[in-house]
Amino acid sequence: MKDVEIFEHPSFGIVGFSRIDGHTRLFSSDLLHGNFIQLEIKTAKLHRHLCQDQIYSKNKIIEVWLSEAQFVSLISTMNVGDGVPCTIKWEPTNGEVDEPPIKESESETSRHEFKEWFSGIEKELREAASQMQMILDSGKAPTKMQTKELIRLTVNIAKVFKNNAVFANDQFSRAVEKTVSHAKAEIEAFVNNYAHRTGIEQLKSNPVKQLSNEDL
Repeated sequence: MKDVEIFEHPSFGIVGFSRIDGHTRLFSSDLLHGNFIQLEIKTAKLHRHLCQDQIYSKNKIIEVWLSEAQFVSLISTMNVGDGVPCTIKWEPTNGEVDEPPIKESESETSRHEFKEWFSGIEKELREAASQMQMILDSGKAPTKMQTKELIRLTVNIAKVFKNNAVFANDQFSRAVEKTVSHAKAEIEAFVNNYAHRTGIEQLKSNPVKQLSNEDL
């Protein structure tokens, strides 16, 4: 028989998904994940031997991790935006990459931003109240310019509150809903995966009987 023929080319590659168990943080997720999806892309070579092709991996190009929800979104929302967030775990320049830094959840960030916004409104209200108190303490009727300034401050405060209060509240509610939605997606994916694996193991231990002609 002919010896093994090896074919190599820069375009040859292998891509694979694996489901991994282990606690980790993932980019663009507020949850601590107990399982996730690993994507690896490697270069490849082709061996021709005994009248068949065999493909082997060579060097790893990149490794990324995705949450269950991110993985579902990746395969179900093609051609939408730039893509789905993922966590780069290995790349050729720096090798192994550390976990994403700990950051507060999106809902907590929105809550703090909401609080800062209200602090700004409170500051403007205090400024208007201070000017009113100065006029009262002077014992004189406010001038036309002072009256206009107080009206301007009051109208500005009312306008800012009207324009931004609903928006800020909607953003906070959206952040909370997003976290809850992601958590539900992770739980659902885990349950489906567990049921799938349990079903496969059950089939292995109790294989379905293949019908014969006599059974028909």
